[in-house]
Amino acid sequence: MYDPMTRMFRALGNHRRRMVLEIIWEHARQKPGRSPRPFATITEIARRLRIAQPAVSQYVDKLVAAKLVDIKRVGPAHLCIPSEENAARLRDYFVDFLRP
Repeated sequence: MYDPMTRMFRALGNHRRRMVLEIIWEHARQKPGRSPRPFATITEIARRLRIAQPAVSQYVDKLVAAKLVDIKRVGPAHLCIPSEENAARLRDYFVDFLRP
């Protein structure tokens, strides 16, 4: 229905989803010595934002649908990993958009 960029912008239109995405990216950017895990779990995100896990799951589902986040299931845990490819697409869009 929507092109990929529209889907990404719609997902980023909600401030809670942006907060969730920022936490996921923060985990991915940590240096290996500081955190051996380049992902965030739904539980960690919920705890950090002080909101219920089902709400975080809904936000993450929208980010997954927009292809900004990937989920890997390991046992009962849902590991949230940012999509570097689509983050690069967003960056390139804004670089081109802001070019004089």
